[in-house]
Amino acid sequence: MSTLEFAKKNLFDPLGITKFSWRKDQQGIYDAGGGLSMTPRDMAKYGYLILSKGVWEGKQIIPADFVAESVKTQTTFNANSGYGYQSWWTFPLDGYYFAAGIMGQRIYIMEKQDMVVVTTGNMPEDDQIGAKMREIVRYAISACK
Repeated sequence: MSTLEFAKKNLFDPLGITKFSWRKDQQGIYDAGGGLSMTPRDMAKYGYLILSKGVWEGKQIIPADFVAESVKTQTTFNANSGYGYQSWWTFPLDGYYFAAGIMGQRIYIMEKQDMVVVTTGNMPEDDQIGAKMREIVRYAISACK
């Protein structure tokens, strides 16, 4: 089974994700580490699946213990930032984590607020991107108070 077939069967189809593109290498193998493009709404569905501990419409799509481990800091960068599994970056003192794509594509999960925020854009990957992204989260949380 290809990576795409597995993803469609176990993730995309259950979430109703049908509009996406996924980069393949020269051998025709889908890039499991990146190159997946989908709509912001579908990004939000995935974020909500993670926020819901792997449950979608009452069905366990991803094991809850795997979700918990994947968004927990596995590698620490400093007192308040780290990395979980796959694409999850963690900010435990600020109370959120996010999946990172290139150029500002992010899926933020703020469990305390029961909130998912998706950003898309074309931001340069520079030294300021972390600060810019933190501001987006602060604005989103304050807007919901």
